[in-house]
Amino acid sequence: MKSNIIVKFGKEDIRLVKMSFRGAQDDKYKLIVPGILPIDPRTGEIVHYSGGNIDGSAVRQTIQCLDNLETILRVPEYTLGSVFKVVVYLDSDLQEKVITEVISNLKKRLPNCNFTFAPGNIPRVVHGPKIFVQIDPVEVWNGIF
Repeated sequence: MKSNIIVKFGKEDIRLVKMSFRGAQDDKYKLIVPGILPIDPRTGEIVHYSGGNIDGSAVRQTIQCLDNLETILRVPEYTLGSVFKVVVYLDSDLQEKVITEVISNLKKRLPNCNFTFAPGNIPRVVHGPKIFVQIDPVEVWNGIF
């Protein structure tokens, strides 16, 4: 069974898809969260460091993506600890030390998560600074199968 949860995030409405599964003992739910971009919800702008500092921008964008995900998950009463699986897109221009720091930030804040990392160029979906980190899609479970 599928249902939608609408979350107000900054100027946007974000549609989360909730899928329920009947188990032997409890109902289990999987929540699908669409792509998380490093956008500051107060300004609607992509976060970055001025002067084109790729390293600082990538780390700051990772933190913003995680902050955005945490905010979105509060509405249906989930936490970052409930996040089960994500695909993380990392720009191919990032240096290895930056990628290591980005991965460390992700693993600290998403302790129960299975990660898939996809290197490459992230398409520019909004006008503004280059995006170095994007999280999409996110799967959140209310229990372990």
